[in-house]
Order: sequence, then structure tokens, then C-alpha cells
Amino acid sequence: MHILVRILSAIDTVSKWSGYVIMFLVVVIAIFLSTETVARYIFNAPTLWATESTTIAFGLFALLSGAYVLFVGAFFAAHSGTVLWSLYVLGIVMLYRWELYLKEPSLGGRRRYLLWSSLLTGCQRSETS
Repeated sequence: MHILVRILSAIDTVSKWSGYVIMFLVVVIAIFLSTETVARYIFNAPTLWATESTTIAFGLFALLSGAYVLFVGAFFAAHSGTVLWSLYVLGIVMLYRWELYLKEPSLGGRRRYLLWSSLLTGCQRSETS
């Protein structure tokens, strides 16, 4: 049991320090975007490397910051306004959103809806492929 605690402590230490190192990528991203903005709009000479470098740095930031986020016990959720709703209202909204996702043609939902309904029909008939 003592060995497991030491292993988990080492993992936590790596997560904490990797988070501290990854935090500096935000500064790198800001420098890249500032350089591109100044070069494009002041000198009228856009760079070829700034956009791609910013994309790569942000991808690294998003992937590598996950361990630190879990270490500090934080999470990201898009429940900004829905926290105040009751469970009944939240359930109705989520059900409607699911139906919209399945059927909305602009999201490719018509194909998903047809696939979903054909799968349900096949399951009801106990068909196998």
C-alpha cells in the first residue's frame, strides 16, 4: 500500500509541474498572435508561420493541461445558465436538444435520424446482419 501511495504522489507531482510549464504556452500563444496582428495590420506583411504555430501551441495546451486540471479538481462544463434550472426543465430541454440533434438537416441529422430509426426497426424485428 505504501508503494502505491508513493507512485500516486509521483504522478501528482508530475501533473502539478507539467501544469506549471504548460501555463507558459498561453504567453507563447499571445506572443504569436500579437506578432501576426502587428505584421499584418501595421506592416501589411502577414507571416506564414504565426497561425500554424498558434494552432499547434493551443493544441498542446489543450491536451497537456488536462492532467493539471484534474489534479486541482477543476473541470470545464458549459452549464452556465442551466445550473439554475430545475431537473424537470433541464430534462425537457435536453430531450428537445437530442431530438433536434437527430433530425436537424443542417447538422447532418436527417441521415442520423434515418440510421437511428432503421436500427430501432431492425432491433424490434430481431434482425441480424
